[in-house]
Amino acid sequence: MISSSLIIPIHKLLVLKGGYWKKKMPLEITPVSQLHSHLSTCKVKVRIARLWAYHKKDRPKDITGIDLLLVDDKGERIQASIRSQLLSKFQEKLEEGDCYMIMNFEISDNGGSYRASSHPYKINFMSMTHVKKCDEQIPNLEFRFNFVPFSDIQARTDNDNVFIDVIGEIIGMQELKEVNVSGRQTKLLNLQLRDLGESVIDVTLWEKWAEDLYSYVKGYKDGSIVLVGSLMKIKTYNGKISVQNASFSTKLFINSSIAEITEFKESLAKSDCLALTTISTITSSSSSKHSKPSFSLRDQKTIADINSGGACNIIASIFSIDTKVPWFYIGCTICFKKVSPYFNPETEEIEAGKYECEKCDTFVTTTSTRFRVQVTVLDHTGEASFLLFDQDVIKLIHKSAYELLEQQVQFNRSDKIPQELLDLEGRQFVFTIQGSDSTKFSRPSIFRVYELTDKPEIVQKFQENLLQMNTTDPNTHMVSSFSNPITSETEPDSDMNIVSTPSNATTNQIDTESSEAANYENSNSSIKTSKNTSKITKLTPTSKRSLTSSKDNATQKSSTKPKLLSKAEIKKEKK
Repeated sequence: MISSSLIIPIHKLLVLKGGYWKKKMPLEITPVSQLHSHLSTCKVKVRIARLWAYHKKDRPKDITGIDLLLVDDKGERIQASIRSQLLSKFQEKLEEGDCYMIMNFEISDNGGSYRASSHPYKINFMSMTHVKKCDEQIPNLEFRFNFVPFSDIQARTDNDNVFIDVIGEIIGMQELKEVNVSGRQTKLLNLQLRDLGESVIDVTLWEKWAEDLYSYVKGYKDGSIVLVGSLMKIKTYNGKISVQNASFSTKLFINSSIAEITEFKESLAKSDCLALTTISTITSSSSSKHSKPSFSLRDQKTIADINSGGACNIIASIFSIDTKVPWFYIGCTICFKKVSPYFNPETEEIEAGKYECEKCDTFVTTTSTRFRVQVTVLDHTGEASFLLFDQDVIKLIHKSAYELLEQQVQFNRSDKIPQELLDLEGRQFVFTIQGSDSTKFSRPSIFRVYELTDKPEIVQKFQENLLQMNTTDPNTHMVSSFSNPITSETEPDSDMNIVSTPSNATTNQIDTESSEAANYENSNSSIKTSKNTSKITKLTPTSKRSLTSSKDNATQKSSTKPKLLSKAEIKKEKK
């Protein structure tokens, strides 16, 4: 006798195909990236990175649906939805963080005002959808978050309605407030996060998210607080960009023992320019000192005075973009330092898609294309080499380095400087940099720009102050003004090991003797000063050629410039 429990229905073994019954083959696993609305029956193997429920505002226990964020072994993400009629069938079977085989579902367009994934399609559970928990976990825990660099958030000019994940140290917080929104009282909390690259973003939390974080911060007394915000939204109000929690999807991890926060704190402790921060109280009328430049006249200097040391503000014009060094670099998404392609010692080849981050001491597969633009700037006393990093350049040209590089490749101009960068030539700004001590460094330096602006009122203020300085220094000449009302904020570190922040820096110039800086160093002197340089006007291609020609002629006619001698000539001179 054959046990009835061992009898398998014939329709589960055979399928009618071409008029003949053939053995049914198991479904192949479809990668999430290949899912589209034309597929009929398919199967995916995914981890539930996030799970959240929807409910009515006046009845929080009345769940109207569940959404999931699914991630496969390649890190591809897709949103899935379960409507209220199917909650009884699936709600108890699904757990956030676990891995599942999901089969026989509907694929539709991914619409809606806010989406958890940029995937063009989403999964809809049906009554015939089958869910099976995987015995073997998918090794994709590192893909559960998709952290967006703060500088990329600031670069967005409109909302693309895709939720993002953020991680950062809380450096400032307002008091918890109660406000009236659409006739309903709710809690509001404003705070500021700083990432490992020293970029700062404003964050607004509402309702229970605001209360939970405020209570934790007020009761925590030991060290820094690192926050992970999962599935948050970007909002723009009065031209100001901030990150806010969503009504249902957002989940906060506050100093949790998850790997991402542990690694962030370790990098924070190792950082040369970030220390554990005591959270400061910020007011609603002003932002943090990190995100709004002060441009104090008290710190105004000329290029000739950079070597006197200390933080300073300089009014100058961009004379040229240095074409001898790359205008971008490939950086780590955690520390933003430059990464190197991974050389596999076994195959003795560069491994595609894998990079090594020396700062984080790990291998990475996700990277960020970032600006590192070296420019020559001029004022009435001379010239110097300045470095503009990601956030500064984005604010000026309103494009990310990735967008610009993609554009250059598309039009076969990848070996040329983009026109958007060349258009910066001739524009005048007030720059905030950290000067150097000429007694400590015998070689010229390249100076990192921490803040810059060309707001007319600030430029005019510095011009007027320069005119007053002229009364005490007869060699000082006025610098012309331009009207380009674009501001920029402090940019995080790139691949260069630049020490300290503008507020408490001890020295921030890039030592040209270091191996990395040497790769980017201009062969010309970084600072050239002259007390008799004529008044600078707006730079045009013609005036640039004229200025360059005049400088060359002056060099040829100069009888005081020391002549460089070879070793043989030096010995001959000694004799």
